Amino acid sequence: GSGRTRAMSLPLEFQTMTEHTDEIDISHIRLVAPLDDMLRLKPFIGVEEKRYYLNGIRFEQGVDGVLLVATDGHRLGAFNSTDALCQGDGIARLPTRLPKIDRKKRAWLVVGQFAGAELALIMSFSSVTATARQIAENASLARADAIYPDALIEGEFPDWRRLLPNELGKPMASFNSAYLADFAAAANRKKGVPIKFYGGSENDPHIVQVGSEKNFIGIQMPMRTDAISKIPAWIAAPKPVRSRSKKEAA
Repeated sequence: GSGRTRAMSLPLEFQTMTEHTDEIDISHIRLVAPLDDMLRLKPFIGVEEKRYYLNGIRFEQGVDGVLLVATDGHRLGAFNSTDALCQGDGIARLPTRLPKIDRKKRAWLVVGQFAGAELALIMSFSSVTATARQIAENASLARADAIYPDALIEGEFPDWRRLLPNELGKPMASFNSAYLADFAAAANRKKGVPIKFYGGSENDPHIVQVGSEKNFIGIQMPMRTDAISKIPAWIAAPKPVRSRSKKEAA
C-alpha cells in the first residue's frame, strides 16, 4: 500500500556522534548499509505481488562485510558491502521515495526496531569516515532524514547460490553496456528483446543479432577489461561461527 513508500521527513540531523563503544546496545538493529550500496541493486529488485519475497534486497553476513543480493527472477545482482553491518539475515525493502540528501553527506539505510515497530531510517552524516557500528549506536527517529514502515519482507528468499557454476570457464568478449540498448532501438523494439553475439575470440568484432529480426544486423567491437580468474570468495557462504565454550571465554 501507500504506507510502504510514504516517508516522513524530519529536519534534524545529528551534529555530534558518540564514540564507538561495545557497551551501547544495538541488538535492535538488523541492518546498517550505505544507501549507495543498496541502490546499486535497485534494477534487480522484483515487482510482482505473487513473488513478493523478491521485492527487496536480501542481506546476510558475508566473509568480509554484508552480502546484498536482489533478483527479479530474470537477472540477479550481488554486492559485497564492506562498510555495512547486519545482525542475522533478512529481506530489506528499499524505499521508493527517498529524501533529498546533501551531496557532501553520506546516506545510510538503517533497519531495526524503533518505538516498537520494524522501521527503516534514512540517515545522512557529514562524516564520511563514520563506521556502520557508529551509525547503529547513533540511530534514532529524531535524527532520521526519513522514516519508512514495513522495513522487512517476511518470506524465504530463493537459494540463489545454486545458480553459481563450479568454474567460470573461458572468458567471453566484453562490450560497452551503453551500446547494447542501441541495437534494440535500431530494430524498433521498445521492450526487452534477446541480443545474440557471433564472433571468434574475445578480441574480435562480433556480429549482433536482435531477436528474430531479419532486416537488421549489427557489428560490435569488444572492449578490453580485466578478467576475474575465479568466482570471488566473498560470494561464497560464510562458514558457521563456532560458539566459544564458557572455559574458552573465561
